[in-house]
Order: sequence, then C-alpha cells, then structure tokens
Amino acid sequence: MNKLLKILIALVVVIFSVSLFAEEIVTTKDGKTVLLKDNFTWEYLQSSKITNIKYSEDAVSIWDKALLRADGEYNKAVGIFLHYQNNTDKKVVGILVKIDVVNPFGKSVFSTTYEDEVILKPNEKLQNDKYWVYEDIQFINDDPYDRMWQMADNGTAKINTKIMKVIFADGTILTPKPVASKPPVKK
Repeated sequence: MNKLLKILIALVVVIFSVSLFAEEIVTTKDGKTVLLKDNFTWEYLQSSKITNIKYSEDAVSIWDKALLRADGEYNKAVGIFLHYQNNTDKKVVGILVKIDVVNPFGKSVFSTTYEDEVILKPNEKLQNDKYWVYEDIQFINDDPYDRMWQMADNGTAKINTKIMKVIFADGTILTPKPVASKPPVKK
C-alpha cells in the first residue's frame, strides 16, 4: 500500500510539472494576444491578419443566421438569430448590422439595423444564444411578427445581412468598403 501511494504521488508531481512548463497563448482584457513561455517570460504576438483587414465585412462575418419561433409563456413571437466570426486578432465590442428578411417570392418583409453590443474574443466563432424578438401585437395588423411568423414556421425566410460597423476594444472602428460609383453612360 505504501509503494502504491509513492507511485501515485510521483505521478501527480510529474503531471503537474509538465503542465507547468507548457507554452500558452492568452488574450488580455483589451484584446492583445500574448505568448506565455515555459521559461516564465512572455511576448506580444503580432499578427499580420489585422493589418490586412481594413473593412467591417472582412473583420467580422456572419457564419449562420436564422428566423425561428420564439414564443413566450403568454405571447407568440419570432426571433432573428445571428452567429458571428471575429476574423481578427483584436477583441470586438460592438457590431452594427443591417438585416433584411425576404420571403420566398423575393419580397422584403422586414428591414432593420441592429447595434449589437456583442463581445467577440480574437478569432472567436460565436454561436449566439441571444436574438432579437418580435412579439405578436394582437390588435395591430401587419406588425413584424405578422409578416414573419409563417416563414419562421416553414423555414423559408432568406435573411440578408451587411456588417456596417465593427468596433474594437482599443477604439478602432471599421466601416464597409466604399461602393464604386458607376461611370457615366455615354450617348
């Protein structure tokens, strides 16, 4: 029994010492990426990834979106879910996104712009559990719920999105690529 206890203690010491001396990459509160080295030193990791990103739609992408039923205990409702990918090495603290919900006939039935105060760690792919809810207002016809509930039930909505602004923890703000103007038509 004494020999087994010594072996167990030795095994715990070896595992603990191995985990102590492993390099680790961490992100600071302000979004900087730091390499913690096994010799007890550290260094900032500079990535060329962020220097190549100049526009909001390149910094953050929406990798999934859905229009689903979000009924409450007393009210019928639909919810719009957006799932983000931070494509930078910086912490994101806000996203301005334009949304257009289109029915199967190609008609826009609901458009809005959201200021989403979402926190995205560097390079994080977020499956968002938050969503925007539109409840049925029973005595008002043609409210957003009335225009979207059937598409939510059937899964037939097309949700077009555009990232209009990305705000980073360090105060940097990115906006969309400028739209190229068309040259005048010659007659």
